[in-house]
Amino acid sequence: MKYLIPICLLFALNTLKSQSLWVKGYLGITREPQLTLVRSLDPRFIYVQDVNESRLFAMPAIAYELNKKSFLELGVTWGTKNNPSNFAVLYIPPNDSLAGINLGDSRFSRFGVQLDYNYRFSKYENNRWQTFIGVAMNFHQSSFDFTSKLPYVSSRTTDYYGAKIGIVPRAQYRWTNNLLLDISMALFVLDAERQKDSVTGATGPFSSNILRIDGVNGYYFRVGLAWKIAGKTESNSTSD
Repeated sequence: MKYLIPICLLFALNTLKSQSLWVKGYLGITREPQLTLVRSLDPRFIYVQDVNESRLFAMPAIAYELNKKSFLELGVTWGTKNNPSNFAVLYIPPNDSLAGINLGDSRFSRFGVQLDYNYRFSKYENNRWQTFIGVAMNFHQSSFDFTSKLPYVSSRTTDYYGAKIGIVPRAQYRWTNNLLLDISMALFVLDAERQKDSVTGATGPFSSNILRIDGVNGYYFRVGLAWKIAGKTESNSTSD
């Protein structure tokens, strides 16, 4: 057993000498369902729901070249948003007078891990521009916690756990042997999610647990830079 770890390390180092390992940083824009607080004039119908919204995102990633024509990439995204006040106009019981009031505070968080396999279908190996088609598996989790400050508005917690499959067309421009520009987009064609809801307060307590399967459900466009950190250095044979 004591020899197993050194053997594995030697195998990994030998593999990296023959294959390339890249670190990447992306900036992009995505449109996908995001948990948000839905307001209503009736305090009984204030709830949390996923709504399609556009937002900017950043994604660090690492890519491992399997061979000259394909590579694997692993990337992560995360984010939080705290809102200490959620104002709404609603009917205030018991007289149902219409007024604007702070409902309470909320916190939204999300985390995602994406693994994709990319295959090059460019005709010319030595061209600086290379094109790929990929298949992505995105594992994601998001949570929305709303804490009501009013006795007639319920507090709610909604959690999503899921995985979605996407198609990823990609183009890369190799500036040098160790630096390249990466442009890609993804269209997610299948999304399976587990939704958990918990409600306390005026209309609670109760909870629910639902499995949802959706078709086309989100997309993104991103641009990034990649730097080779390990692997065999290639001769500079590229041409414009």
